[in-house]
Amino acid sequence: MSAARHFRRGERMRKSPEYIFEGRQAKFRDSGKPVKPKIKAEFLYEWIPVKADKDKDYFYPQEITHYMKREYRKPHVYRWNIYQRTYEDAKIIYIGETKELCPNRIKGFINPGPSQTTNARLKKKFEGYLECKYQIILEICNFSKMMLGKREITADELKRSNIRKLIEAMLIENYRIKGFKILNSGFESM
Repeated sequence: MSAARHFRRGERMRKSPEYIFEGRQAKFRDSGKPVKPKIKAEFLYEWIPVKADKDKDYFYPQEITHYMKREYRKPHVYRWNIYQRTYEDAKIIYIGETKELCPNRIKGFINPGPSQTTNARLKKKFEGYLECKYQIILEICNFSKMMLGKREITADELKRSNIRKLIEAMLIENYRIKGFKILNSGFESM
């Protein structure tokens, strides 16, 4: 029986230097044994508060300052951290990514437009937390090292939306596993 008979009608055998792909199954060309794809990742990061001024952290829903417009007009992965008394007590967060944090993305949370359903939903939640005396601080993800296999990803690559979305997804999953309440769509009911 030839390898071609294992395919559905119209499906083709794809070849690469090391592997043979039969349908969705990859096999080593020499041995014919199945390959278990894996990606080793290392991600070292810290959250840094967004500054309204050189010495003052930005809290929702403060006005956007000239300092913010100058310093944060670039791509970021960001986090809204919601807490009562201490920075880590409530463990309620929203993580997002944007090609320009300030002024457009922050402005969207303060005054969402009619088509900005996520921003409107979060504004309502934020206002509820503020009524209960919570504080909402905005932070950006600063990473010192990110490796995917042998490839290093630098902060300059945040210009690419797929890199920002990869980091956002990794962080959301990391905090979900740690038991944080995640305000991102699809996670609130978990």
